[in-house]
Amino acid sequence: MYYPRVLFIGIQRINERDSFNNGLLLRNLFRNWPGENMAQIFCYDDNGDKGFFQHYYRIGRAERTCGSLFFRLKTHEIPKSGFDIIKPPSEIRKHGLTEKIKLQAKRYLVDTGIVELIFRPKMSSEMKTWIDEFNPQVIFVQGYNLYFVWLAMLLKKMTGAKLAFLTTDDWPSYLYSGLYEEPTLFRWLMRPIVKSATQRLMNNVDIPFAFNSIMSEEYKSRYNKKFITINHADEAESFKNAVPQRYHPDNVVSIVTTGYFNKYRWPLLLDVDECCRKLTEKGNPIRLLVISSGMEKEGIAALRNAKFTDIIPDPGNELLRGYLKAADINLLPEAFDPQVAAAISLSVSTKAHLFMLSQHPIIVYGHPNTGVVKYAKSEGWGSVVSKRDLSLLTNVIEKLIINKDEAKRLISCSKNTFEKYHSLSKNQKKLLEVLQ
Repeated sequence: MYYPRVLFIGIQRINERDSFNNGLLLRNLFRNWPGENMAQIFCYDDNGDKGFFQHYYRIGRAERTCGSLFFRLKTHEIPKSGFDIIKPPSEIRKHGLTEKIKLQAKRYLVDTGIVELIFRPKMSSEMKTWIDEFNPQVIFVQGYNLYFVWLAMLLKKMTGAKLAFLTTDDWPSYLYSGLYEEPTLFRWLMRPIVKSATQRLMNNVDIPFAFNSIMSEEYKSRYNKKFITINHADEAESFKNAVPQRYHPDNVVSIVTTGYFNKYRWPLLLDVDECCRKLTEKGNPIRLLVISSGMEKEGIAALRNAKFTDIIPDPGNELLRGYLKAADINLLPEAFDPQVAAAISLSVSTKAHLFMLSQHPIIVYGHPNTGVVKYAKSEGWGSVVSKRDLSLLTNVIEKLIINKDEAKRLISCSKNTFEKYHSLSKNQKKLLEVLQ
């Protein structure tokens, strides 16, 4: 079997194990790829493990115009090229006037994207040697900031390799827009530049992938190019072999949810806690188990004080399957904030396909414009609550407890959707055929 040499360009390092979206997707899709034929250029999130790929190059000061100044602004550290670890800003002590000035500079220059116009990609001799030695045949770009958009086109021109594109989020629609509370001082300047750079990237892309069918249709219209649909995928056998990890007593209906719960998601879990209270008082004992891969301190404190909710850290994919398998109902909450919903209107949760494999009914709780809600409605794999209404949510939960036929119908739809879109072998085969 012929496997081309693939060079990935992405902000986050694809580690051997972690739970972020791109990591899970790429590790599954490229699971059978020869290690010597995979390499990555990255900036952050080297967690110290050996990594999923065999070859890595970390962007440092030598790969940006005025790179030392850039990293002083961004992290207050000056990393070298290659394999140094960049300390995240959260670990840096904040004190004194000088520090405050640096933080404000970061907020108004880095977070707004304005620095991308100054500190552009630069080909260092070290990086060039590393790329020449690997000799990529396909360059896989994800984007997420202007530096990596421009770097991808630079590398395509330098190597003559095919350029492939895949993203799990519609970042061209919200990058430097203020969505994540970055200042909008330069939005008027940055948004047209992002749009222009993205269009130029798409014009140069030889192999355009879209993360799901919703994104595929939108990108076809937006960029006047046919996109190849790839989905999160897994093996059905992984759940068959998983050992059930029941957290709650058998006489208690157990709702299980998992993932990263930002400030738009974790308050929705308090809604579910209230539903559990109402149903328990009616004689249906029910509790919520939250398996968190990340959450704000405020959210953790609130959920620990909730009377019908338990919260535990994410135990990793293998054990996680056991918890989902032992649930009675699986919950997939998404944002109700209209601005956030618009930003993720083409995105589908990392956990959706795992919930489908669990053989339990799924409740999808989120804004109707989010990608996962649209996906659940179109394929029928989840019971959708697209209005933040506690009475409605309570009724849906109660219906799934009482109406076994409805639960069986949802489970059947989940199984069919998984086999149609999320089979690992099907997605791997499609990817290999296209990249060959």
